[in-house]
Amino acid sequence: GDGGLLQRLDYETSGAVMVGRSQQVYDILVNAQQKDKIEKSYLALVHGSTPDRFSVETPLVGSGVNNCKTAVFSTGRVYRTDIFTVSSYKKFTLVKAVIHRGARHQIRVHLAHKGFPIAMDSMYCSFPGPLGLNRLFLHANELRFEHPITNLPVKVESSLPEDLKVLMDNLE
Repeated sequence: GDGGLLQRLDYETSGAVMVGRSQQVYDILVNAQQKDKIEKSYLALVHGSTPDRFSVETPLVGSGVNNCKTAVFSTGRVYRTDIFTVSSYKKFTLVKAVIHRGARHQIRVHLAHKGFPIAMDSMYCSFPGPLGLNRLFLHANELRFEHPITNLPVKVESSLPEDLKVLMDNLE
């Protein structure tokens, strides 16, 4: 094989993705990911006023209630999301969400489950976002891991795209 993509971003999510360009590197990174050795950090604009920092640790199983999907506690692998407040606004909070392994929609489900759905997340109970936002406000802004060959720490950053930056300037 020729390596491959190590994580996918949801359709409307912007930011950094990780690719192993050779099979050897890909296999090392997959193994690191399974051992929670790759830290992925996202920025999300959520509804409400969040605590300064909190963690959500639940199995992830989708279920629909009133056309509103949320996490359901059941058997299954437990996933953890650590949430940190970056800045607060009248109706919204910009948070940093950090995950290590990561499951599909993990951050979206965990935030909605705690009552802080991501702005413009039509799948998980969100209301309209601030004026001018026309997509999910979720951005993969940082990856931290050990380089698969040199074992040195690597940090990759992706700044907020222009559409989200402009929106944040108007929120302040």
